[in-house]
Amino acid sequence: MSPRPRFLVFLSLITSTLFVLLLLLLLLGGVMQPSAQAQEPNPNQGSTAALSPYFPVVINEAMPLPVEGEYAWVELFINTSSTFLPFVSSINLAVAQAGTFVGIENMPTPANYLAGWQIGDGDGNFYTFPDSIPALPPQTYVLIYFDGQGEEANDYDASDGVITLHTPPGLVNIFDDVDQVAIFSSDVHTMTTMIDFVAYGDYPEERAELAVLSGQWPPDTFAAPTEQIPGGDVLTRGGSLGRYPIGDTNGAEEWTIYKPSETTPGAANRAPAPYFRTPFDGAVILDGDVTFGWSNVPDAAEYRFQIAEEADFASPLLNIVISDTIHTTTLTTTAEISRTFYFRAHSLQNDGSQSDWSVVNSVTIFPMPIEGAALDASRVLAVRSQLQHKDTRMLCIDGDPEFGVHRWDSAHESDGDLVVGNGAPRRGNPHGDWYCTRASISMIADYYGSKLSQDRISFYAYGGGPPEGDLGHGIGLWPNQICTRGGGKNVMWWAMNNNAGVCSRGKPTFNQVKGWIDAGRPALFVENNDSHSVVMAGYWQINLWFFSWDFAYRIDPWTNTGGWVGYNSWNVTEYHVPPAGVTPLVDEASLSTDSDNDGIVDFDELFRFPTLFNNRDTDDDCVNDKQDIRGYVFDNLGNYSKRNPDWDGDGLRKEVDRDNDNDGWIDGDEDRNWNGKTVDAVGRRDGVDTSNFNRFEGGPGPCSPTPTPTRRPPTATPTRTPTRTPTWTPTPSHTPTPSRTPTPTISPTPTGTPTPTATATATGTPTATGTPTATETATATATETATATATETATATATETATATATATETATALPTITATVVATVTKEPPVLTGINARFTENPDNPGHIVIQIHVLLEADDAIIHDMEIFFDQQEKPWQGIESINWPPGWEANLIPGTDPSGGTRIIGIHYVTSEFPMRTCQPVSFELQIFPADALGNFIKIYLTDKDHKVIGQIAAQRHTPDPQDNPFAAGGRSAWLAAVLDPECRP
Repeated sequence: MSPRPRFLVFLSLITSTLFVLLLLLLLLGGVMQPSAQAQEPNPNQGSTAALSPYFPVVINEAMPLPVEGEYAWVELFINTSSTFLPFVSSINLAVAQAGTFVGIENMPTPANYLAGWQIGDGDGNFYTFPDSIPALPPQTYVLIYFDGQGEEANDYDASDGVITLHTPPGLVNIFDDVDQVAIFSSDVHTMTTMIDFVAYGDYPEERAELAVLSGQWPPDTFAAPTEQIPGGDVLTRGGSLGRYPIGDTNGAEEWTIYKPSETTPGAANRAPAPYFRTPFDGAVILDGDVTFGWSNVPDAAEYRFQIAEEADFASPLLNIVISDTIHTTTLTTTAEISRTFYFRAHSLQNDGSQSDWSVVNSVTIFPMPIEGAALDASRVLAVRSQLQHKDTRMLCIDGDPEFGVHRWDSAHESDGDLVVGNGAPRRGNPHGDWYCTRASISMIADYYGSKLSQDRISFYAYGGGPPEGDLGHGIGLWPNQICTRGGGKNVMWWAMNNNAGVCSRGKPTFNQVKGWIDAGRPALFVENNDSHSVVMAGYWQINLWFFSWDFAYRIDPWTNTGGWVGYNSWNVTEYHVPPAGVTPLVDEASLSTDSDNDGIVDFDELFRFPTLFNNRDTDDDCVNDKQDIRGYVFDNLGNYSKRNPDWDGDGLRKEVDRDNDNDGWIDGDEDRNWNGKTVDAVGRRDGVDTSNFNRFEGGPGPCSPTPTPTRRPPTATPTRTPTRTPTWTPTPSHTPTPSRTPTPTISPTPTGTPTPTATATATGTPTATGTPTATETATATATETATATATETATATATETATATATATETATALPTITATVVATVTKEPPVLTGINARFTENPDNPGHIVIQIHVLLEADDAIIHDMEIFFDQQEKPWQGIESINWPPGWEANLIPGTDPSGGTRIIGIHYVTSEFPMRTCQPVSFELQIFPADALGNFIKIYLTDKDHKVIGQIAAQRHTPDPQDNPFAAGGRSAWLAAVLDPECRP
């Protein structure tokens, strides 16, 4: 191990020890204060105490869409438990992701650091926190009203736990129906100044790019829809989106929707009230067993469920506390009179609090007709009910936990294991709560004799490109968008083997219903003002009291039950009816096979992830493919904590990149037990690398025969997820088409020479061509074209069912020419600055490892330089990457993102910035870097310098310098001697 890693390991141990000692002091302090009595939990209060200290200031709640005459507001929470405990904030997040060690001296502490911060929307409207804002104690709420009243209306008294700020005149109600809320620690908006972020309404598209790059927000994700999609509720005017009280990471999973009556500006968030899907409000049903189903509330211990004959619930007929979100009870009436019942539920949280009651709904019970009262007009189709839930082993990397009932790598079933179908299905997290349309389509496919899983339907609707968002986690789905929004994917017709039926907005007549059922055609109905999808599978006309009563048989995926409902009471908003006698698509065999036994089904490796389905360690880094993936999806405790899968920005995801942080050591040598978990003193993700491993743990080891391994990219998949909207239509070129039933038997033993041949050619690099071995019942042609710095031929065993032709075309270009707009945009070459000396020295024992020294010589330039920017494409030869190792105290290191011609994102430079410690005359400063590749380092380094407003004032060129042995900055204690060696005579004492 080199001296630098040893020193940093030692420093890391000291940091961990100080952390533990300080924590013990806090605990002892609590023990030594007997007067502090434990408080009984208030059932009407929420809690914010569980938020992780890794996020010291968070957006806690936002009401962006006020009713007429009101004003939007955003609530921040100062999330620190002590003013002296060290913590890592998102100010340092990108630095940490870059692999730079962050010690206590670099960590911010809660103080008066909100002055100059900015908060705003996705259109560039920002409110700047005033300089007069005071230092705030921990656990304080900051409430910002976008009302234009100005700074004189601010209330800085934090004695009640909240301060109130008001925007200046003209900055009023800036948020749109589809927008975002972002907070920055500066008026310069970079990855490292972004503190927190939330997108709502719909896909945020390119406006969330900085948040995605900084790790503040997952790609193609939003927290709350503002337009109804079947499956969940929407954010309404006057309501808010807010963090769950138990949240401790970033991402849409941390957010929920609060009704106007549930908002808590300036106070802790509460658990949201549950909502009912079954029975729908106002339903008329036959007496007997009635199943009620409501939504899951995170961290709920139990639910109280009530049924009464009065809307005020003065004397409930049923008042029970249960742990489930489904309950069946018997409701009856006499043969002469119908009865109306009211029902509601609320959650009882584990912390002792409780949610509001749900909206009160009603159901009317109609007497079951006696024999002979029914007309001959009655028929029910044999549609088997399904519960809406994740139902395959396809990997969800968008919010499911690692283990348990709702695990990421298996069907959501009560036993929580990896075997599909051996446990009762379970709905209960955002993944399943929005799956009603998928389940309804799957039920209809099953009626026609085809097994088409809900996850497979999701992949058709949302899949393509990188695997993020492939299953539509937490996002509803329209059955056929041509019948709803005038365009998009016709998911249901695709499932019916591309056979279109009848679909329309509105409610069909009962005679239409009878005609479809008599023809053996079950229908998908979207009901209850577009909030839910169910299957209509039968009709019954009843003759009672001299009238004919129309009932339809409704199968609800929310509760996995079916029952009769009065057709006149049914609020149907659109319908989709397939043709009679269709043969729907079926799941591919690859959805349930795992040829290389790596824990990833073949389908995922063929069509979602860039890994090989016949090689459990595609990138040969000693970490199996599945563990490579889990390393950037979960923390060490198995909690969802998604990070960037391609940290070094080379276009290769971690699962196909042997050295994902580009530090010269193979990932397997930095993950000692090869389990995809990082090492952290408190059991969470690593405090240095957020998507990879700590390079200071060890290595090179058994996976690295040489200190700098040669990387081989098997299949380059762009990391950036394509922007999707609900009307997103392109079909990926290699998306499989499920085979029609029945599926022919395929020989498991590869024989002969197959048709497919994949050849990747790199300019100036020898070409390697491989011939995969496969047995196929139909001709399959795979064409792959790649231009890359390394050449790779994928060896694949392809299994295809009958009458299938698969064509996959993929082009990956490594290291494209970058065109980007950055913080300080250079429109023309700035002037060369005189009076500033700059030079750099390369470590003779470690090529590419340099120290840059900058020395201000003239008094006229004293304290004017606040930034140093280095762009890769400005160097000769152009650099490909950089690792920041050390920089002056009081400065920050930011990576500069840019956009390449294909729309992808790549780091194009590094930016050092300070607000309080500019460069001073006769006080040289130094920056320690690692350049990639090392042979790109020339004799000069071009550097831009900026002023306190972050505007470029000029450029300098640091010249290569070979140090004398006595002032070698890489020698022990040599840094100060090296800095002093170049002092101008006027600066020498």
